[in-house]
Amino acid sequence: MTYDLTQKPILVELTKEKAAEVKEFCHEVERHKLANGGDWANTFRFPVATIMATSIQGFLGEVAISQVLGIPYKYELKANGDDGWDLDYHGVRIQTKVGKGPSLIFYELKHFKTTADAAIFAEFLGNRDEPDLDPRFKVWGWCAREDFVNNYEVRDFGFGDNHYISGPKLRPLSSLRRYADALSGVMPPSRSFHVQQG
Repeated sequence: MTYDLTQKPILVELTKEKAAEVKEFCHEVERHKLANGGDWANTFRFPVATIMATSIQGFLGEVAISQVLGIPYKYELKANGDDGWDLDYHGVRIQTKVGKGPSLIFYELKHFKTTADAAIFAEFLGNRDEPDLDPRFKVWGWCAREDFVNNYEVRDFGFGDNHYISGPKLRPLSSLRRYADALSGVMPPSRSFHVQQG
């Protein structure tokens, strides 16, 4: 399936088979972490259904974003987690973020890892308690890390101050390829990659 990357937001619904695959992978990650001395404790600052449900929601979002971008999703078990980014799109290291509201949120700026070039945000539309039963998303767009650092707003969403940019202000995914070309030196950088105003 192909998506119109100029559209914002992009609606995505994963198949039941894909959702079951992601759920099984999350259980495999849990087993792998526990077998290698890690833990599966709730590190969130706000109440969540379960740590597993939250993890499934996040992985479903990564898969939805990779599907929209047309890149295969790689299920990889890593002892120490990822390197601060989740997907590679033409050389752009992308940190995916998934949430229930329409904003790209980082609790602290350091959570937008310096190893990532950009973030893509997907709003989860399904049931937080059983995310694999209703894996629907709105993929709002992307922003470069530098743009987030220079343009974020602060708001308490009910669990302390957070740094955020609302989904409508994110760039459409259609401009991500030009950003990749700018990063690789194929074309000069352009200020057109900055967060949309208004």
